[in-house]
Amino acid sequence: VPTQLAAALTEGTKAQLTDAIEKGAVGVILMTETISGEPFAFNMALDEHSYKGTPILVLGSAHKSSLKDLLTSDEIIQLQINGAYEDRFTWNVIGRMDRRGDDVVVVSTPRTGWFRSGAERGPGVALFLEFAKWIAENGDADLVFVGTGGHEIGHVGMQAFLAEKAPSPQRTSLWVHLGASIAAYNWQTPEQRTVGAEVPQNAETRWIIYSGNLSFQAWRQFSGLAYQHSPGYLSAFGEAKDIRAAGYPRFFAFAGWHPYFHLPSDDALNTSGDLLIPTGEALAALIEPHL
Repeated sequence: VPTQLAAALTEGTKAQLTDAIEKGAVGVILMTETISGEPFAFNMALDEHSYKGTPILVLGSAHKSSLKDLLTSDEIIQLQINGAYEDRFTWNVIGRMDRRGDDVVVVSTPRTGWFRSGAERGPGVALFLEFAKWIAENGDADLVFVGTGGHEIGHVGMQAFLAEKAPSPQRTSLWVHLGASIAAYNWQTPEQRTVGAEVPQNAETRWIIYSGNLSFQAWRQFSGLAYQHSPGYLSAFGEAKDIRAAGYPRFFAFAGWHPYFHLPSDDALNTSGDLLIPTGEALAALIEPHL
C-alpha cells in the first residue's frame, strides 16, 4: 500500500479493499512501505471503520519477507485481532480574547496524532503557543485560538468547532491554520536520522494554501522558503479543506508530509527549532497587518 505523501488510504486502495471483501475475503493484511519498516497509521472517516466487520491488519515493510514466507508455505494462517469498537471522547482547546469587538483573527492547529507525532504536530503546536503570546500583546483584533481533537477520525474536532463555536466568516478577518509537518527533516535513510544529517524539507513535501486575496503577501513573505504555493484554494486538503468549505474569505494554511509521518518513530528528533524559525518569522510578517 503506498504511503508517499499520504495520510489516508487512496481511493484505489479503498476500492481494492472493498472488492476483496465483497469477493469473500475473511481477513485483510495491508503491507505498507515505509522508511523505517514500521506500519503506517491511516486516517479514516467516521463512516469508514467497519468494512463489513472484516479484520484488517496493517504491517510495516520490516515484516515483508516473513509474511511472504508464510503466504508461500503450506501452513494454514489464522488472523485474529482482539479488539472492540468503543465510544471514545476527544476535545478541543479554545482560547478567546475580546478586544475591539468586530474583526476576529482565528488561529487553529490539530493537537492529536496517531503516535508521538514529533514533526507532524510539534512545529504546529509550537507556533500555536508562541503566536498566542505574541498576538495577544500586539494589535487590537479579537482573537480565537483552537487546538482541535480527533483529526485522524474525520476531523471531528474541527467539524464541531465550525458548526458550534467558530466566529462567522463575515467577522473573521484572517484564519491561519497550522497543519502538519511544517518543519521536518527530509531524511531518505534511517542512517541519516541516526547521525542527525541536515536534510531539510523541500517544496515537494510541504505546502502553503491561501485565499487569492493573500497571494501578494504570501509570495512576498515566503518566497525564500521551500514551500509549494497553492493560491486561491486550488488544492486545499486536510482541515484546511474544511475551513475553505465553510466559506472563510481570507485564509492561510500549512500542510505537509515527511518520511516518518504517521509512524511510531515520529519523535522530536525529526524536527528542530532551527528548521521552524524562518517559517515563524515569515508567518509573523504575514499576520501583523491584520492585527
